[in-house]
Amino acid sequence: MPKSSRSRSKPTHIRINIVGCGAVSRWLFRPLLAYLTIDTKTTFEIRFIDGFENKARRLADDALTEFQSAVVVVIPQYLTEGNIVEHIADHDFVFVCVDNYATINLISNHAVTLRDVTAMNGCCGWCDGIVQVHVRRQSKNLTPAFANKYHPEYVNPRDQNPADQLSKISVASEHRGIVVCNMTAALMVALFHRVRSGIFGSTMPEDGDYYLDTIRRRVVGRPTTE
Repeated sequence: MPKSSRSRSKPTHIRINIVGCGAVSRWLFRPLLAYLTIDTKTTFEIRFIDGFENKARRLADDALTEFQSAVVVVIPQYLTEGNIVEHIADHDFVFVCVDNYATINLISNHAVTLRDVTAMNGCCGWCDGIVQVHVRRQSKNLTPAFANKYHPEYVNPRDQNPADQLSKISVASEHRGIVVCNMTAALMVALFHRVRSGIFGSTMPEDGDYYLDTIRRRVVGRPTTE
């Protein structure tokens, strides 16, 4: 894999979905919007998707307070098989910030039906700041979908979609601290820049997992073992 791939021009308008409006999302949206506003040649729409409407609206209100020119949409719904086609489409960027295996399985299965999509997963109980990146171009996976042999928890989720749960409680409840949430959000923005710039590195991790190497101050792939 070459160090960069710049043959495809950047789109002039991008749609970003932030799925789940909890701790990671609160650390994510500010640096993400700050990064987007630097590029004056590109317009963007950012959409907060969460079944808890008050959480989504609170983030949207904060985003509009700090970035008055931003186009912000609130979608007070959980993603389900019945609505995911409407909410996640070709050319979207998807930041998955949910602690629910079934939802990640749903997004993973839908993403592989699209021609071009970029999805990042930085939640579901991880406490080490790892971010999964699924890049799909021209109906081919450049990095693996979320549900793969290295992540069987997403292939066969142990929980249910929150839309089907009365308690709305997931198996992977969130117990991470501020530092990990901040690192995860920072890594997501760094990877978003890499994808938009066509920079994927000379090699990509087989499992699609990335982390911040704080010693070398680099974004690197996590070593995998069979």
